[in-house]
Amino acid sequence: MTGSMGLTREDINSDKIFDIANKMSLKMAELNKDMVIGGGVSAYSLPFFKKLPYLSRFETRKIIFNAKKTLLDCNADKGILKAVGFELMWLKNKRDFYGMIYAEDAQRIQMLEARYKKLIEDAGGVYS
Repeated sequence: MTGSMGLTREDINSDKIFDIANKMSLKMAELNKDMVIGGGVSAYSLPFFKKLPYLSRFETRKIIFNAKKTLLDCNADKGILKAVGFELMWLKNKRDFYGMIYAEDAQRIQMLEARYKKLIEDAGGVYS
């Protein structure tokens, strides 16, 4: 939301964003819908979340927290830290896994391109 408003990640917990989230929270409660917030969640987000009158869940990209339970837990900051650490490890693992596949495929692509070029040329065509 901050990015679409021309703001930075530094503005995530700002009063301007809180006012919008608070209005949305009240509307969600009125409609009996769950309110979920995600993106840029850190221990610094906890005071922001605690001020919202109606928040069902909040999430990093990989971990979903029950807001009512988590916001009452004195170790919530440690839970968020572990969630962010997990996401970091998950992304590094994903990068390494797909990087390995990319490297394997790059060699295969090079070999197939050479073979395909020769076949096209042997058939009297031009490979470009």
